[in-house]
Amino acid sequence: MEIALTVFDGVVADPPSHVIELAAALCRDRGLDAVLSIGGGGSAPHTAKLVVYLAKSPGRLDDIYAVYLATGERLPLLRVPATVATGSEVKPIAIVATRPPKRKL
Repeated sequence: MEIALTVFDGVVADPPSHVIELAAALCRDRGLDAVLSIGGGGSAPHTAKLVVYLAKSPGRLDDIYAVYLATGERLPLLRVPATVATGSEVKPIAIVATRPPKRKL
């Protein structure tokens, strides 16, 4: 059996939405079967939770900015936390940094 690995190393602290959508697009484009999230006190697990959903969904991240809107299929997700006690890998939510709307002066 052959296993191919694709690495996405673009996760940053408080990941902005474009990072999550980029990772999800990578999963879709390469036809990946699962996601492995390693490390992080929150950013990696939060990103991975959203990526596994968006990789199987025709929608965008903007479509699920509320509780219980992310319904449907997901890719399998394996998690290897590297920080103890944050609990982000088991919470049913994900935190994403968004930009506030630009103000007109």
